[in-house]
Amino acid sequence: MVLKYSDKNSNGFSLVESLIALVIISLTIGSIFFALQSNIFKSQKIRDRLSWQFITNNAYSELVLINKLLDKETLNGENLVNKKKYRWLVETMPTAIENLHLFEFFTIDQNDKKKKVKTEYYVYFQTP
Repeated sequence: MVLKYSDKNSNGFSLVESLIALVIISLTIGSIFFALQSNIFKSQKIRDRLSWQFITNNAYSELVLINKLLDKETLNGENLVNKKKYRWLVETMPTAIENLHLFEFFTIDQNDKKKKVKTEYYVYFQTP
């Protein structure tokens, strides 16, 4: 009995077809993981920005109250938001308009370096 090999009747995939399918699947899975990872990093960045916005709003209110009570134009503190500790410093800079000061908010890292956080706040201090 002699077995004859015929291309027309062969069942299954060749080695080249299988390798191409594996490459396509690995590229697809890799791109999905990359997209998920970038979304995780972006969500962490957005969460930090929202935390800083919350802390900035609180610091602004606190500075206005402390200035009215103690005539103080700088403020520093710490906040615990989402189990993360944030250190900050607030300074006011005079502007060309009398009694109007620019509200500058800085973050303080572990090495005690200041980094400015962009704000659009101004403070009006009344002088007696």
